[in-house]
Amino acid sequence: MSRHYHGKLCICLLVVLCSTVLSATNDSKESVADELYNTITERGIEAGITQFHALKKNHSDDYDFSEPEINGLGYRFVLENKLDEAIAVFNLNCELHPGSANAYDSLGEAYLRKGENGKAIERYEKALVLLANPDVDENTKNALTQNAEAKLNYLHSPDIYRSSTELNDFLANNDRYPFGRLNPQAPPETEHWGRLAGEWDCIVEARLPSGNWVKVGKAKWLWKYILDGFAVQDLWFQKWIDLRATLASVNRDVVGTNIRMYLPAEDRWEAVWLTNGKNTTSRFEAISDEEKIVMTGEHAQGGLARITFFNITQDNFDWKSERSQDEGASWTETLRIHGKRLR
Repeated sequence: MSRHYHGKLCICLLVVLCSTVLSATNDSKESVADELYNTITERGIEAGITQFHALKKNHSDDYDFSEPEINGLGYRFVLENKLDEAIAVFNLNCELHPGSANAYDSLGEAYLRKGENGKAIERYEKALVLLANPDVDENTKNALTQNAEAKLNYLHSPDIYRSSTELNDFLANNDRYPFGRLNPQAPPETEHWGRLAGEWDCIVEARLPSGNWVKVGKAKWLWKYILDGFAVQDLWFQKWIDLRATLASVNRDVVGTNIRMYLPAEDRWEAVWLTNGKNTTSRFEAISDEEKIVMTGEHAQGGLARITFFNITQDNFDWKSERSQDEGASWTETLRIHGKRLR
C-alpha cells in the first residue's frame, strides 16, 4: 500500500470512529447510517437510496441526517472497498449538504480510489471553492485545504497521467478528457495534430477523370491522444455515396486508422495509415506548423502522394490529397475532405 493511501486509511478509520461516537451521544435521534448500511449491504445501493429519501421525507425529525453521520457511512464502504456504494452515499451527502466542503472532499477521495481522476479533480476543486467561505472554521479550512491541494497536485502530476492506447477504449468515457490530452513532457509540436482531438463529421469529394468534382462519401473521423499523450491516433469510418470516381472503386465502406508521432531529433512527423479499403499500409513523413500540415509518401497506386491539412480552426478544417507521377514535378489533386467538429 502506498504512503498516500496508508495515511488516508488512518483518516478513514478516524472518521468512522468519530461518526459513531457522535451518533451515540445524540440520544434523541436514531442513526440513519446504521439503517442505510444494513439495507445497502443486504439489498443493494438502489434500495438504500430509496430508503434514504423515504426516511428524509417521513422521519426527518427521528433520524440523524447530519453531514458527519452520512460521511461516516460512506467511509464504512470505503474501508470495505465498496467504492460504488461509497460514491453513492457521498453523493447523497453532497445533495443534502451542498455547502459542505468536507462532503465534496470525501466524494473526491472515493473517485480517486476508483481511478476516476477527472471526477476526483472536480470534487476537490469544488471543496476548495466552498472552503473560501469566511464562515468555515479555521482549523477545518486548514486541514481540508491542505488535503485537497495535495490530492490535486498528485492528480495533475505526470506520474498520474494516463491516456488509453486500446482501440476499444478509443472513445472511453472520461468526463474531463474524453479524447486524451497532451503529455506535459511531449514535444509541443504534438499538438499540431492533437488540436484535432475530438469527433468530426466529414464530406469526401473526388475528382472524376473528366476533371469534375463529385461528393462521394460521408465519414466520421475520430481523433485521440495515445501513448501517454506523446502521439495521436485517428479512426476513419466512411460510407460511399457515389462510386463514379476511380479512387472510390472499392465497393465497401472504408475503415482506417493513422498513428502519428513527432520526431524532435529530425524535426518531422512520421505517420502510418492502415485501411481495409484496399488492404494497404502506407507510410508518410510530415512537416507541420500552426497554419498547415503537409504529409508526403508513396501513393498506393504508384507515384508520390501529398496530403495537406489546412484552414484549421477550432471547428473546421480542409484536407486535400494530391498525386504526382513525375517525381514531384507536378501534382494533381484527387480527393478533398471538409471536416466539421461535433465535439
